[in-house]
Amino acid sequence: MVIVTHRWPTLVGMLRTVALLSLVGLASQGGEARAASLMFRAYGEAEGLSSSNGRCFAQVPTGYILVCSDEGVFAYDGRRFDNLGPAQGLDQGVVEDIQLAGNGRVAIRYPDELFVSDQPVTTERSPTALSFKRVDLHDPSLFNRSTRQLAAYADGFAIIVGRATMRVVFSSTGEAMLRTLDLSAADEETLAGPSALFAAAGGLWETFDDGRICSARPVRCFGERQGLSKEPWSDVVAGAGGTVLARSVRSLATIDPRSGSVVEEALPFQGGPYVEFPALLGLFRSPSGGLLTQSAHGLIERGPDGWRELGTSDGVPEGPIAASLVDGDGQLWIDVYGGGVFRGLDIGLWENFAHDDGLSKGDAWQVVGSERTSLWVSTDAAVDELRRVDGRLRVVKVLDSPSFGLAEGPDGRIWSDASASGALAIDRSTGGIEDIPLPPVTRLAADAGHMWFGTKIGLFHADYQGGIWGKPVADGSCGRVNGLVSDQQGGAWLLCNGRLWHRHADGRLLRIGGIWPSKEFYPLDLWPTGVNRLWLAGAGGLFDATVLDDRLVATTPVAPEDLQTSEIVAVTVDHRGWLWVGTDRGLSVFDGRRWLSRRSSNGLLWDDLSESGIHEDPDGSMWIGTGRGLSHVVDPAGLFVQRPMRIVISEAALGSTAILSGRTGYSVAPLQLRFGVLSFAAEQSATFRYRLSGVDEGWAESSSGFTRYPGIPPGHHVLTVVGFDPLTHTTSAPVTMTIDMDYPWWRSGWMETLYAVVAVALLYATVRARDRAVERRQLAKQRELQDLVEERTCEMRMAQAELRRLATLDALTGLLTRREVQTRLEADLASGAAVDAMLVAMVDIDHFKQINDRYGHLGGDEVLRAIGARVTGLLREDEYAGRYGGEELMVVLDKRDGHGAEHLSRLHRFIRETPFEIGGGAVTVTCSIGSTSISSSDDWTSLVGRADAALYEAKSSGRDRIVERGALARTSVVDVRSRVA
Repeated sequence: MVIVTHRWPTLVGMLRTVALLSLVGLASQGGEARAASLMFRAYGEAEGLSSSNGRCFAQVPTGYILVCSDEGVFAYDGRRFDNLGPAQGLDQGVVEDIQLAGNGRVAIRYPDELFVSDQPVTTERSPTALSFKRVDLHDPSLFNRSTRQLAAYADGFAIIVGRATMRVVFSSTGEAMLRTLDLSAADEETLAGPSALFAAAGGLWETFDDGRICSARPVRCFGERQGLSKEPWSDVVAGAGGTVLARSVRSLATIDPRSGSVVEEALPFQGGPYVEFPALLGLFRSPSGGLLTQSAHGLIERGPDGWRELGTSDGVPEGPIAASLVDGDGQLWIDVYGGGVFRGLDIGLWENFAHDDGLSKGDAWQVVGSERTSLWVSTDAAVDELRRVDGRLRVVKVLDSPSFGLAEGPDGRIWSDASASGALAIDRSTGGIEDIPLPPVTRLAADAGHMWFGTKIGLFHADYQGGIWGKPVADGSCGRVNGLVSDQQGGAWLLCNGRLWHRHADGRLLRIGGIWPSKEFYPLDLWPTGVNRLWLAGAGGLFDATVLDDRLVATTPVAPEDLQTSEIVAVTVDHRGWLWVGTDRGLSVFDGRRWLSRRSSNGLLWDDLSESGIHEDPDGSMWIGTGRGLSHVVDPAGLFVQRPMRIVISEAALGSTAILSGRTGYSVAPLQLRFGVLSFAAEQSATFRYRLSGVDEGWAESSSGFTRYPGIPPGHHVLTVVGFDPLTHTTSAPVTMTIDMDYPWWRSGWMETLYAVVAVALLYATVRARDRAVERRQLAKQRELQDLVEERTCEMRMAQAELRRLATLDALTGLLTRREVQTRLEADLASGAAVDAMLVAMVDIDHFKQINDRYGHLGGDEVLRAIGARVTGLLREDEYAGRYGGEELMVVLDKRDGHGAEHLSRLHRFIRETPFEIGGGAVTVTCSIGSTSISSSDDWTSLVGRADAALYEAKSSGRDRIVERGALARTSVVDVRSRVA
């Protein structure tokens, strides 16, 4: 929560105000800068991409992204890049191209080799499960080693070998073979010596060093006589209406094969590194379906109004762009040679304005006006104006003074709290500034006939009639105003000293009594939705409030999981009736049917939003003030475009041996699983729920996408995984994997039959021997049989006991599983042994996602593994602990010696006071603990409910503390940080 403070006018302040009055015309003198409308996520070594020298992209039908580089091919599953290599039959050198045939087969071209997958990519087969074979090129010395020599063609591939183009076809057994195009001698001569090869508009196209562009079937060429410039053409793609488009260093050509016409146009914004490296130039598609290609400073896009540049100043990554791709969900990918891989964050939905784009430094607090005419922004440092010039927004500093509140008056003037002696009224047409004497202003609001001024001591207003402003008059002293909005009935709603007030149209200023949401709730913003209803937002949640007779008669909360947090700083309802909510964890929107949230991982400039910082533009777009600048939701409807969430089981291995769905041999090695999310907009927010039949009773959860079983029993198992995106409340369709593990040899059917046969034979021999031998020998034979049976039985029991033991332990932490903790606790409750003797605590690692974000999920796993070891070492006799889920633990401690709470505090210190070693560095971890004692009326549900409620209170009251909740819901909070201090 940010609280803005003002001071009463001082001599220095009044002198400063006089200086402000001289700033008429400052807008014409200020510097201008463009807005960075695009935001990208960079991928590198942290995600497993070890090479930054990319050359091409491909997306397989299942959704995986393939990247070719100087170190081979990488496959991305939404969580990690896997380097394909010898395990798949591939080299790990420079890869020039990747192509996908219509039958699902994958071809990978190296400078002097070609590999083709022996099977197609399917929904059950990830790229890492593919196997590749080298294609026999007959004479490798003839292989053309320049770029763009491979194309998908006719359920196979076409490739340039020497001076001819060859086809890669498949035999009845699936083997890839090289064949000619079956051209006539004349056509072969026409197409001899191509420099590059492309598949476009359903045909095969070739370019030549003499400037020709030819189709291979039927053979038809376009050159100087048809109006084509004699220069190298770098790329050929399909255009509209059966045309093809070709790109050179300077030009774009449109060729109509039916009419034979050629139209060539000069490309703007060209030059830069591509003059020296024209082979990098390509033609791509934008997320909106427009045409993209490289420019000297990034990209250019062709739209209805012609070409526009999207350069580094617009957020495009700097460096030569080698490839671009729009994936199945409309996400734009860019491969910068030497710079790595980047993904655009909801390109087309957002514009962002930060200090680097010309916006004054600091928080962007409030926004008024329209970006089509004039948009005004208050920041920590100044008041800025955003103007649209030549189709782009430019930032111009208007007032060089901090401002935390703005409003647009009924006369069109802009009002600001930038004056130390009251408020400023700025004439947008002349730049003139009028200083309005008032106590220090904290909030501003306007309606058709009034300006409302919230101040440090209360509410003031000024009337507007006949184009003339009256002098501001006081409406009453209620204390500091921290929220203010017109009620559209001639009055205003305000938040004053943390409570709700209403200034009626007849002049009465009344404090609203009645049902307050909670003692802890502190309001920061409000928005009326009717005469008697309004939204109240603040520290503690968001509430739909109903007011009757100046009393709150109902306050209905919005669920925190819909908003991702209970710290709300801004609320607005737009003309569509959509609810826009700003929080300390991003933006949340409700369209009347469902909630969704957006963060910096989805295009928002910054996750910490500003108080009262949401503004609707007259065109229906939305402006969002954040702690680092301003975000513009250009297309609000685009936020709610529903896309199915796709997840995959991208890796399954027993020990170091990868397994596929189906039968596998017996193994005691751990089962390691990795899940991916191929809906890349959700890759940083998605979580996974999974269950392995025959092992898991209930569902387990993973935010990292990694999990490990210490071992699984033989038999039939089905792994089921479901993905969930809490930001969009989207659940994926379940994906499954079958594991049929063979039984060990000593439990096979033929061995059990052998055991029975041996037993019967020995028994028969014993009976026969009894008639032929003395009694001593008979007894010896019986003991021999008994010993043999007992030995086999003991071996079987030992194996079963080991499997049962492994099933009770959590694979990562070494603690008990949640199921085992529940079983033991319910047994203690049933016997009565735990009543008044034990206490139950829920332990949650604070900000664990930040550890995963900073050190990677393997680093997070290392922290959980070390915490498990510490907890295990601290437990006494009759005490036990287990992993409840994710980063939460459940601990059952003995309190019969009267030191249960002290033992729990020791556990807390043991976790937080000694740093953990991660990747050669040290990280300190804190935790929040909720505990409760066991009473005679308790069962598993009531215990977990109380402990969980205490844990929630520990986290919501600041984390890093212990909260104890008794059977009668009494709460005791222990702030460990204050104790340590």
